[in-house]
Amino acid sequence: MKNYLNKNDREHNLIILVVWERLNSWLKTQTALTPTERKYLKTASTFLIKASDSIIGRMDNNFAEKLRRDIKASDFVIINKFDVTHSKEYGYVSIQQDDLYDLASYALSECVNCPRCKDFKNCDRYKLMISLAIPVAQVETDSCPYLN
Repeated sequence: MKNYLNKNDREHNLIILVVWERLNSWLKTQTALTPTERKYLKTASTFLIKASDSIIGRMDNNFAEKLRRDIKASDFVIINKFDVTHSKEYGYVSIQQDDLYDLASYALSECVNCPRCKDFKNCDRYKLMISLAIPVAQVETDSCPYLN
């Protein structure tokens, strides 16, 4: 078994832990459940945490500590992606991935002949592209990886 998680696996483990925490908080205040429903949800909660503990137990201590920090900074919000009114309430808008990449391309067109090319890690535009997970144009380069 792997002793590391890629970004996708790490995000899914975070989801497990956040759902576990939210489920347990909800169960403490919930009075509309039958005893059988409560039992099933507690069982689900138990198996969620057991699975997560097993996964985290295989990882090195640095990973486990980073995951603990990320859990504190994460929350679980359900947004109806077809209801634009509510998604805007949480600061989200629905956009097609190709449209996002087109916007990034337009924004990066101003970077041609940029004097900060060697100091790209301090560039706000570079930081934005990284935070939006926009794929880089060049993987191995000494200058900004978004320049073609």
